[in-house]
Amino acid sequence: MEKEIILLSQVAANHLFLGQFEALRANLLSLRKRKPDLALEILRKIILDGGRIDGILWSSTSTSPSELAWLSTLELPNFDRTSATWSFDVELLRLKVEFILLIQFVSSTALGISHLWPLAVEDGFKADISERDRGSLDIMNKLMHLGLRRLKSDTDYGSSSSDEAAQIGLVDLSCLWQIFLDNADIFSSLCWNIQRQLHWFETYDSNLAISVRAERDQCLSPSALEADTLTGIQKQIQMAHLAALREKSNAGDIQGAFSHIRYLHLDYGVPETEYRSNLQDVIKRIWLQNVNYGENWRRSRDKMALMYVEALSSNCIQLVHSIQLIQDELFLEEIEKHKVSKVT
Repeated sequence: MEKEIILLSQVAANHLFLGQFEALRANLLSLRKRKPDLALEILRKIILDGGRIDGILWSSTSTSPSELAWLSTLELPNFDRTSATWSFDVELLRLKVEFILLIQFVSSTALGISHLWPLAVEDGFKADISERDRGSLDIMNKLMHLGLRRLKSDTDYGSSSSDEAAQIGLVDLSCLWQIFLDNADIFSSLCWNIQRQLHWFETYDSNLAISVRAERDQCLSPSALEADTLTGIQKQIQMAHLAALREKSNAGDIQGAFSHIRYLHLDYGVPETEYRSNLQDVIKRIWLQNVNYGENWRRSRDKMALMYVEALSSNCIQLVHSIQLIQDELFLEEIEKHKVSKVT
């Protein structure tokens, strides 16, 4: 039995460094039957390091460190989560790894960074990119390091990365707005990932206040500071879409403005009044076409229907209700105008 364990361990290591994840997975499942703690320890090392292990030859089945860590988390349900080797929560670990996977993906597509980023960015490479992209790279680098440090935290629900979170909290993320817009679907997934992580913060730390704090609280706990940083990312993504929606609406591009509605969500840190004012402007522009019955009236109705389609795609029922409320108010204004005209 001991020889089998040693052999399986060696073969698993070979598959790991050759980037052959499916073969690695098969070996770990075999090793789990013989020595589950050892198999779990191998997975633990891969996941908590974010897949960043020196010497791995990346392949089509394991293209990057973040993907390797992500695939490894999918194997955790096969193990005892209360093992003496490692006590973990599968869902929270998966969310943490998903965070760095999304950051890695958008950095690779938007900035052309290799899969070894951010640990192997050479000075020569940074000199070849523009000043704007260099600033974006530095911020994405901090986000990646925050995600990696959170994976290495001692507990599954908190984090000791207060310094990292504080650094990001002081950064102006508005320079990433164009990247947010160009990769809207990815950052929408990132916002949803953050929202689920914040749910875990609230579940395990009843004293954590994300949005509302007493003015006297000058020093936040690491968990609170980290949660504040994550909500800040959500807020900046929302502000980017609201600004783009407003710009396109002012330019008369109603269809273009609609394309941003599906990415809006009222639980992402932006005051509801911001959403309401921007949506009201778009709806009023559509409403101006709603004069008498005829072709213009039908076009106006079709545009409102399309707006509701986009709002429903946002997975935020409050957003739909907000649009309904604005539309109802415009109906009431129109009714009042007709009453006045009849009286006069």
